[in-house]
Amino acid sequence: MRNTLPWIGINLALAACGGAETTLDSNTAGLERVIETTVHWNEEQRPIVESHEIWAAREAPIDGPIQTVGAGLSADSACYGASMWLYDQPNLGGNRLCFFEGGSGPRSVDLSTFCRASARECSATVGGGVVCRDLPCAPGTEWRSAVRSYWAGTDGGYLSVGGPTGCVDRFDPWQRAPSVGTCSYYASTIQFDRWPSSLLVPTIGLPYDYPSNSTLPWSWILQGVAHDADSWYVTSQYGLWKLPVDHPLDDHDAGWMRTVPIPPDLWSRGYDHFCDPEFSGGALYVPLEGAGPAQVLVYDPDLNLIASADVSPSGSTQEAPWLAIDPNSGLLYTSNFQITPENPIRVFRPRFGFGVGRVLFFLDYVGTYTLRDEAGTPIVLDDVQGGAFSPNGHLYLVSDVAGAIVSFDASGRRRSTTKVDYTGWHSRQELEGLTFWDLDSGRAPNIRGQLHLTMAKRDTLAAHFNSVYFKHYQLADPAEKPKL
Repeated sequence: MRNTLPWIGINLALAACGGAETTLDSNTAGLERVIETTVHWNEEQRPIVESHEIWAAREAPIDGPIQTVGAGLSADSACYGASMWLYDQPNLGGNRLCFFEGGSGPRSVDLSTFCRASARECSATVGGGVVCRDLPCAPGTEWRSAVRSYWAGTDGGYLSVGGPTGCVDRFDPWQRAPSVGTCSYYASTIQFDRWPSSLLVPTIGLPYDYPSNSTLPWSWILQGVAHDADSWYVTSQYGLWKLPVDHPLDDHDAGWMRTVPIPPDLWSRGYDHFCDPEFSGGALYVPLEGAGPAQVLVYDPDLNLIASADVSPSGSTQEAPWLAIDPNSGLLYTSNFQITPENPIRVFRPRFGFGVGRVLFFLDYVGTYTLRDEAGTPIVLDDVQGGAFSPNGHLYLVSDVAGAIVSFDASGRRRSTTKVDYTGWHSRQELEGLTFWDLDSGRAPNIRGQLHLTMAKRDTLAAHFNSVYFKHYQLADPAEKPKL
């Protein structure tokens, strides 16, 4: 029960955006008065902010925010242990900010919009009522640069300075941090990774192939696919192709395409295998394997090489069969052919600089991303040759051994498995790369859907895979697409 206190003509230390004050427990021995702010998003995705004073333990319980009423959690808070809690003192102490919702998709929040302590100004006239208004955050009382400890609920995510590609600290679901690192200490943004509320968005209709079992100039030893706003980018083992989206892909005339080979200097050093690429931020990122450490090559939209970098921080791996870039964080994900708990997906932050007459490209190692089943148990995924993110940051991987496209949420938990019309290696077929692109508008001739998978086939008498099945999947009805 929440009771209103008749504060008149004074400034009261309450947080921004207001809310009714709370009657405080008179038994306050060993407790301190703090500000608790809760934030949730309504059905219109508008933030609802409520703040109030409470008495709390000077150090929160060792297990973090508790799920019953008591010291460390106020009786009228809607936040529980499944929510994300930020504290402005170490060891889960001091003022606190809680985020919760049952909504969908990842979410980025500007911490400067929330106050740890602010003023509510109230006044009254003779014979009139009490009128109160919330004042802006006093200087230095924002939550920006104020996080000193936290409890992560069901969602993982990032605390960052300068956005997802700035200084970033990752937090995992249920992580308890009695103190924080440098990036979290100065954090101005928090991003939550969250799977849609519907969890599994089914494929609608029947997936279909176009082109189907076709031998085309761009299909010889096919490896992967990506796209920008107007074009497909296709990798073969030895070359890179650009194909306009509005041109029929089964046109055998190569005059409408643009293609470049593996750069000669890398070819001479034993690099001979392009893999599944990704287009992001105006550039095409292409993994390249060969005699040395795996490389990532960066091209402009006209297929001019800009720069390259080793994909491994130690140069210890020669494998990078695919890469994908999270559209929300800007982070680059890749792995070995086999993904295991001991050898998980590697995550990097792409970064550019300028040298003498050339562009410098760096892949700053961020950490790893472990694949898990629905219960959170680490799993193995074999023969992974393609990966792509949906707009909401859900990772889709294709496994040649499983004969399926498997989706994972931002914490690495498996969310769906889509079997592919595929008879396997023994029938001369191989699943390759995939990309996410909503083409239900009809701008691509003979193609609809959101997820697009390449499958190569070796003809009976051919030494290499020279035919393509381009598979297209419609994942959701129009109303459900924002959840993808």
